[in-house]
Amino acid sequence: MDNISKRIGAYLPHWSKDGSIYFVTFRLIDSLPKKVISELATQRGDMLDGSEPFDLKAIQRLDKLLDKGFGPDWLKNPDIARLIVSAIRHFDGERYELHAYCVMPNHVHVVLKPQNGVELAGIIRSMKNFPARRANHILGREGAFWSREYFDRLIRTSKEHTKSIEYVWFNPESAGIENSPWKWRLGESHPVEK
Repeated sequence: MDNISKRIGAYLPHWSKDGSIYFVTFRLIDSLPKKVISELATQRGDMLDGSEPFDLKAIQRLDKLLDKGFGPDWLKNPDIARLIVSAIRHFDGERYELHAYCVMPNHVHVVLKPQNGVELAGIIRSMKNFPARRANHILGREGAFWSREYFDRLIRTSKEHTKSIEYVWFNPESAGIENSPWKWRLGESHPVEK
């Protein structure tokens, strides 16, 4: 836990450390019921008082709720999913090193390692902003596309790194989505290259 800095995002705390790898989840606006958001806000208060970041089990609980398909499922649209994958891959090797990703109907998981000096918040903002404008155009809508906050976990061990990548890789199947073309992990070819 040496040299770890903590900042408070819109709703959640975020821990960062140069040279670290992160498991990140971001979701569509209105993809969780208000009751669930209320419960997360209560947990947020507990997290802000403690010394530990949002743990992997909490992210997995959140993911199970997202997999239930509340709210919009705009990312099922192949044109929009393709936009998201393109945004995720755009700065790979320049601002960060990708380790895994998957695009689900209402949320996205990414495992990545920012380049030293590049902040995770800026990376996630760029992954969300450009495709949101284009996706809204495709859908013929205006307004917020993504939820303002994202969930991240600073990965601390090689075992946790492996588990995070496997979790992302198998998330579509565990949610009942067979043969998803919108996932990737180290060692695989990217979906748009298949």
